[in-house]
Amino acid sequence: MQEKLILIRKNRNISQQELADLINISLNQYSNKEKGKYKFNCDEMFEISNYLNLKIEEIFLPTTHRFGVKTMKKEE
Repeated sequence: MQEKLILIRKNRNISQQELADLINISLNQYSNKEKGKYKFNCDEMFEISNYLNLKIEEIFLPTTHRFGVKTMKKEE
């Protein structure tokens, strides 16, 4: 889940539809990406970053993190 993106979007009163339109995907696709079901591609991250006037790392969490906290893989 892209918690940072969700918080920024809500704090700026930006709708999911607005960002979906920005990156040319459907609302459903955008929602699934924000929820972490699918990943944003690099072009989408750059477009959103430019739109919000923030660095990518200020918006998006790495896929190795969950809710801003790095998850540890269990060793076998």
